[in-house]
Amino acid sequence: MIRPALLLGLALALVLVGPARAGLIWAEAGLSADTRFVRQPVLLYVDLFDDLSIVEKEARPLEAPGLDFRFLGAEEREARIDGERYRVHRYRWQVIPLVAGDFTIRPPVIEYRRMGGPWEGSTVQSGEVQLAVEPLPLYLPVYLPVDRPVVERSEVTGGARVGQPGTWRLSVTAAGLETRGVARLVGESLAAPGIRFGEPEVTDGGTPGDRPLERRVAVEIPFEPREAGTRRLPDLQLAHVDPATGRLARVTAPGPAIEVAGRWRPLVVTLAAALAGLLVLAGAVAGFGRWRRRHRGRRALADAESPRSLRAAVLAHCDPGRLAREEGRAAFEALEGCCFGGVECGPGRLAELKAAFERCLP
Repeated sequence: MIRPALLLGLALALVLVGPARAGLIWAEAGLSADTRFVRQPVLLYVDLFDDLSIVEKEARPLEAPGLDFRFLGAEEREARIDGERYRVHRYRWQVIPLVAGDFTIRPPVIEYRRMGGPWEGSTVQSGEVQLAVEPLPLYLPVYLPVDRPVVERSEVTGGARVGQPGTWRLSVTAAGLETRGVARLVGESLAAPGIRFGEPEVTDGGTPGDRPLERRVAVEIPFEPREAGTRRLPDLQLAHVDPATGRLARVTAPGPAIEVAGRWRPLVVTLAAALAGLLVLAGAVAGFGRWRRRHRGRRALADAESPRSLRAAVLAHCDPGRLAREEGRAAFEALEGCCFGGVECGPGRLAELKAAFERCLP
């Protein structure tokens, strides 16, 4: 008689494979789903049922072409089957399909030694499991997670007055998250009037204990207010692949509002000659500052690789007055169409827009 697999409390619709038994010791394997998209993680588990006689055990390495395996650890518990006590050892792997196709996964052979018995020749292996992997559209970037990101925490510290550095901290969770991909997604949204942003820092926060396939990342975004008043940090557009349809989707993380106080500068009365010298120096510094800002603006426009990153550079560096003129307004409307209207923007069109926005630099 084939015994059913004993689930360890996972809230998953498991695809079970018939057990392979050796006496009173047998193994069963299953997947959290039998169909996945490329790069979408799936959980593989192997349960070793032990009649309390096993004293040593070891699972051999797991490999298969086109699949990436990451061992998630092992756990055990006791159970009663037909009135008899058993110890259930569960091994878990994260499986990430690298290519599309139908896969037959052979779970690993488990070597074991029973109490008082030899090590050699004592092995058990469960039956095979099947996994069907569907392809994703080729235009989707490889750094997009095939899961819906969830922002679990968002808080702001500092930045209470003009010139005071602040930090926007977020915690994002999803299956298949990578730190470099999250940094790129967040960086594309960092543009807001009156606020200067630094490069986001993203660190791996590990796996949530009750969700073995997910990854949690911590995001820190440095910023510096440049103008007083109520300022709003930008909404973060977190692009991802919808795990139900395999199509591009977005999650919006609303940017919080902050109150920025003005910076008090005392008036200093000096001699007329000293004041004249300061005015001359200020003029030189202002000229250098304008050159430096324009140089930074040109570099930011040139480094933009996508319509969204170009939009962020335009908002951060271009003169609003020049953008309001006919040429600047027309170029910005075209860029908005590329970002949000579905208009195709190839390298040639992107270069034309960069040239137009360069004429809008201060």
